[in-house]
Amino acid sequence: MPASLGFHPALRWPLPCASSTGVASRSGHFLEFEVEEPAPIRRLDPKGLLTSVRHPTPVVGRHLALDDELFVPDVVIFDRLKSRSLVYGADTGPRIRVRFPDVTHLGLWSKPGAGFLCIEPWKGVSDPAGFEGDFHEKPGVFLVDPGEEQSLPMTFELLPAR
Repeated sequence: MPASLGFHPALRWPLPCASSTGVASRSGHFLEFEVEEPAPIRRLDPKGLLTSVRHPTPVVGRHLALDDELFVPDVVIFDRLKSRSLVYGADTGPRIRVRFPDVTHLGLWSKPGAGFLCIEPWKGVSDPAGFEGDFHEKPGVFLVDPGEEQSLPMTFELLPAR
């Protein structure tokens, strides 16, 4: 059976912290990838289809500063992902480690100004713009043989505040 799967968890952005307001600065949040992510990123077109255009990575070394402007064109797609985990947080307050050992892609998404960040490990992607092939031929599709099981774990670990 051909399959494609994507997680879609949303985490609060900004995360609560121990400040007098109980909330860290939204602009102080970041993602720290397991390893450097120098490969270009992808985006979707207005119809939700994967464009062929590659954009410079917003990741500097292993660090991605989160900012609403990052999501104005929509989702950020890592289709040459090296990391299998990342840490989400701010300079102060709690942090969350997200592990996704068996996926091939990562989407990051939010609506500018919204109170959430979606960290979306995927094994598969949206249809590429202009794709007219069979689902079996779609990029990222994997096969599960009869009687076979395919496990795609994702874990969250709350880390101590800095």
